[in-house]
Amino acid sequence: MKKRPRKSLKVKSRSSLVLRNLTHQKVQTLLSILAITLGVSMLVAGELAGSGYRAGFEDSVDVKEIQQSFAFMFDIFETGLDAVGWAVLLTAGFLIYNSFSMTIARRTVQIGSLRSLGTSQVQVIRNLVLEAIIIGLLGTGLGFLLGYLLGEGLLGVMASAGFFSGKGSLTFLGILKSILLGIGASTLAVLPPAIRAARVPPIAALRNLPKPGSIKKTYQLLFWIGLALVIGIITLLVISPPGRWTLPPWNTRLPVYLSVLWLLGLGLMLPVIIGSFGRFAGRTARRTSGPAIRSAVDNLPRERQRVVWTVITFMVGITMIVSLSGILWFSLEGVLRRVSTSATLQPRWLLTRGGVESEPSLEALAMQPETLVEIDQLAAGRATVGKYYFVLAPEISTMFEYFPSLLINPEMVLGPGGFSFTKGDLAQAKEIMDGSCGLLLTPGVAHKNGVTIGDSLPLSGKSGMVNCRVAGIGSGGFIYPTSFISLAAKDQFKISSGPNLIYFISLPGQDKEELEADLQDLGDRLGPELEVAEIESALETVYELRETMTRFLGSLLIMAIIGAGLGIINTTMISLMERRQELGLLRAIGAAQGQIYLMVNAEVLLTGFLGGLLGLISGAGVSMIYVLAHGGNVYGLPDLPLWQAGWEATWPALKSGLIACLVIPAVCAGAAWISCKRVLQGPPRETMLEIQ
Repeated sequence: MKKRPRKSLKVKSRSSLVLRNLTHQKVQTLLSILAITLGVSMLVAGELAGSGYRAGFEDSVDVKEIQQSFAFMFDIFETGLDAVGWAVLLTAGFLIYNSFSMTIARRTVQIGSLRSLGTSQVQVIRNLVLEAIIIGLLGTGLGFLLGYLLGEGLLGVMASAGFFSGKGSLTFLGILKSILLGIGASTLAVLPPAIRAARVPPIAALRNLPKPGSIKKTYQLLFWIGLALVIGIITLLVISPPGRWTLPPWNTRLPVYLSVLWLLGLGLMLPVIIGSFGRFAGRTARRTSGPAIRSAVDNLPRERQRVVWTVITFMVGITMIVSLSGILWFSLEGVLRRVSTSATLQPRWLLTRGGVESEPSLEALAMQPETLVEIDQLAAGRATVGKYYFVLAPEISTMFEYFPSLLINPEMVLGPGGFSFTKGDLAQAKEIMDGSCGLLLTPGVAHKNGVTIGDSLPLSGKSGMVNCRVAGIGSGGFIYPTSFISLAAKDQFKISSGPNLIYFISLPGQDKEELEADLQDLGDRLGPELEVAEIESALETVYELRETMTRFLGSLLIMAIIGAGLGIINTTMISLMERRQELGLLRAIGAAQGQIYLMVNAEVLLTGFLGGLLGLISGAGVSMIYVLAHGGNVYGLPDLPLWQAGWEATWPALKSGLIACLVIPAVCAGAAWISCKRVLQGPPRETMLEIQ
């Protein structure tokens, strides 16, 4: 009889305590909710926009094979948006961790009082976790609303740009993932500081005594561990880059493992780096700057833990922008430039059928017989004509699943400027390709299927599996890495009635300008039935696609930097509240409000500068690691100059990161102004009072 009211009273008091703590720090709670909202909204918007993009294409194309062959575009689009959502959520997690670490430190005496009155460690942790769950729930709910609006907006922008666009939808798994990640990010972020606070003995909590000595030793130990990791990775990449030997699946796994270790090493070194930066900047400021700047520099190492997590929030966004830009450049431009080098040794053009209506299919992409006659007449004695057919054989797809392979006349790729062998030779390849079904594969495809020269490999054919033989392993022969099937097997695969594209190669001694002019005249005369593009122009289209994707993902990743801005507002405001007596005394002895503003602005800008600089370094490292560990073996480029390719990919990526870094000063200045406006209002006496 007596247990029931006590139990309900305990629940009621716990709920009221949690709500009081959340409402007591209204601004901090709101900023944490907004950070979760941004992350969840990007996940929701990514799924809505991706599904709408895919649905729009599938509504326009009823042919299953075409849907499958273009599925990789939608996978890339959805994966990119998903990565942005993860980055923003990760930033939100750091924000909440930093915020709760600082607020829990301010509530140490309160926690000590509760512990001394009989509250258990589990109850303390439960209360703090409940606060995080409430923040996660509110942020997730708002994230779904904002994500829906953002997703519809993205689809509208895509539709206005001429891309396929349909009705986006959320799957049950997508909804569940967004909810779990939104609530999970806030809950996991609060667990470490909650456990630390609960383990502090009540007496020590009431006395509120820190242990700076042990923290300093821990920072030193973490620095040496992180430095060992970074040096070890750099040594491995310099002495023996894994890209010289990696093949699937290690060409994708190893870059991820090494990138994680690289980022972990930099993260472990951060506290000491910030302390060293503060001391160096302090010595410089004492010689060149006024008291406000000197005080700002001195505050960096004094509040090292806060600065570390704030720097990390900036690093996440910049690292993602630089690393994704570098990986896209290497995959869509660096590799293609080298694979297509042989394809541009002789003047050649790519001829395709234009004017395909809203129902594209393999047959709709086929060249018409009268068009082929015109092309053959133009080529007589002046050029070689290679007629290629698309084949959807997932077993030998190169870049993505259902990526089209090419059914070709072997003479077109086994001649000068054609296929380059890493295994096999020309004579053996011709013998096999002239048989019933011969294959020319990239090393990645051969390794994936576990085959070598002369081995049999069953492929999905028109009426069952078709046994083909591997004639050669290498790369080249076309403008992108692809697999080739000999024309002798034409009747065994589902192909169109006419070739899907034509390689038009000038014979030696022919006038390139005259031949190109004749081709353009033929294209103009046949109208939409024939489109003529020089190989270099076709490649430029791919490079422009890479640039568009980089800009699109980079613009969305600015959301991560905005999330970092919310974090710096939060932590700066808490820091100012903790230092309100110090700031009030400074104002009481004559410091003007403008000087205090300058000091806070300098602190925030230094933190943002450090975050941007380290983000560029970490992102450049990930970009280089990807190239050096991924290599070119999978594309048939065993002699790829890895360090040169890595720098070629990373330099444009650094430019993208530098552009993103221009946002940081504006974000930092806004954060400092908002924080100062909130905390430093009124006369010195009010500054010394706690903001309620």
